[in-house]
Amino acid sequence: MPTAEISGLREQVKQLQALATRTSDLSGVAPKLYAIAQKDFTLRFQSSPSVTSSAAVYGGATWNRLSDAYLKRNPNRKGGKQLIDTGELRRSFLRGKPGNIARVVGKTVEFGSSLPKAEWMNKKRPLVVEHEQLAKEAGAAIETYITTGK
Repeated sequence: MPTAEISGLREQVKQLQALATRTSDLSGVAPKLYAIAQKDFTLRFQSSPSVTSSAAVYGGATWNRLSDAYLKRNPNRKGGKQLIDTGELRRSFLRGKPGNIARVVGKTVEFGSSLPKAEWMNKKRPLVVEHEQLAKEAGAAIETYITTGK
């Protein structure tokens, strides 16, 4: 009876099993994704406009100027930059700092801030912005991890 020999089948099965594991568990790529997200947030805060200007920040979202009424009630804010007051919010987007979220939940890698003001501020001045460069970098990291384990 004619037969075909397949060499290396056992190794290929192991590779496929590893691929399946990496596809269902992103914890191995989480540190790279945290770094990508942290860089993204840092660039957004660095591009923060003046409190008296509305402008696009890194990622393409627009942060509207602070209202005249707010600036009148808070004269110490004049001349400053938006969301760069105490630095607490900005630091909460740095891994390991108070208020930072960096965790893997199922097939999801989460990175952000647990500060209550981050949630309501995100509605006025988007902190979490999905944009092409972020998707490209995160996608490349995930693809590399799934296909190579690195």
